[in-house]
Amino acid sequence: MPRGAAEMLGFDPDEGSDETASMVRAAADSSCEHHRASGRDRRLTDGSEPRRDDLHNRTMTSLASIPSLDGRRFLMVSSTTSAVDPESPSEFVYREKDGAIWGDYSGDTVTFGRFVGTRTGDTIWVSFVHVLVSDGTVVTGDGESELELTDDGRIRLVEHYEMHGLPQLSVCEELVAA
Repeated sequence: MPRGAAEMLGFDPDEGSDETASMVRAAADSSCEHHRASGRDRRLTDGSEPRRDDLHNRTMTSLASIPSLDGRRFLMVSSTTSAVDPESPSEFVYREKDGAIWGDYSGDTVTFGRFVGTRTGDTIWVSFVHVLVSDGTVVTGDGESELELTDDGRIRLVEHYEMHGLPQLSVCEELVAA
C-alpha cells in the first residue's frame, strides 16, 4: 500500500483497528486534497506564491509569532456544537513538524478523534474525524484555527469549523504542565 498523508504524519496503521486506520487516512487525504484545491497551503501571507524550495518548514512556520504546537496539550473551554463538561473536557494533543499538524483528542462527548493539517504563520487548517460517545456516530469535518496567546502566556486555539452543515466555533486553551 502506498504511503498516504496519514502515514507521512506518523500515524501507525497497525496501532489501531482497520476502521480507525481507514478513517484517519480518509481525513488526511481529504485535508491534503482540500488544501491543494484551495491553494491555502501554498500562498504566503503577502499573497505571493512560494518558490518550490520555499515550501519547507522555514516558509510554513517562519511567519509564526506563536511557538510550535509540538507536544502541547489543550483543553476545550467552549463550543457552539455542544456544552463542554468542565469536569472532563475534550483534551487535544498536538504534533507539528515542517508545517504539518497532526494529533488526537478524546474526552467529554468524543470517544476518540484524530486530525491532520497544515500551519501557515499563526493559522492552522485541519481535517478531523471522531467517534461520538452517545451513539458511536463517526463525524468528519474541516476547520481553521487562529492561534493566540493568553494574558498568562499560554496558547489559545480559536477554531472555526463546519459540522452538520453549519458554521461552528470552539475555543481550546493550553494545559499548564503540573
